[in-house]
Amino acid sequence: MVFLRQMLQKIGFSKVIEASGDLPVPGSNRGYNSTTIIESFIASIWCGANRFLHTEAGTNWIILDTGIEIFEQMHQSESWSKARRIVIVRQRIKDRPRATGKQLSLFIEEEIHMNYRYSAYVTPMRLAPAEIWRLYRGRGDAENRIKELK
Repeated sequence: MVFLRQMLQKIGFSKVIEASGDLPVPGSNRGYNSTTIIESFIASIWCGANRFLHTEAGTNWIILDTGIEIFEQMHQSESWSKARRIVIVRQRIKDRPRATGKQLSLFIEEEIHMNYRYSAYVTPMRLAPAEIWRLYRGRGDAENRIKELK
């Protein structure tokens, strides 16, 4: 993660973010600098996606439906005091063109990742992975509805 942060600094990533002008007002993110939040988000996605890439070969994806697969694993981030359960869902774009989630654009050379949209849920709940996905995906859009009501 240190290497990625150094790379972002070297290419002037924070300057580009700050120049965008579309950032939240300082102090509106519980006192955190918006640029720092975005840089941390990019670093965590890269590190998480990189870790996911290395586990891909040994992963036993569970097929839920046509174009929907799910997987779970425990993950210990450097900043976490303990390992946490992560439920990962991937939806094949060809079968589900309106699927939510993100494509892993960091690995363009790995064509398999470009065929899916991925979502990940960190949870302490002990429900089955499919139930975690159903529960959290219903909540995932709630923030957009709150923004609309403001």
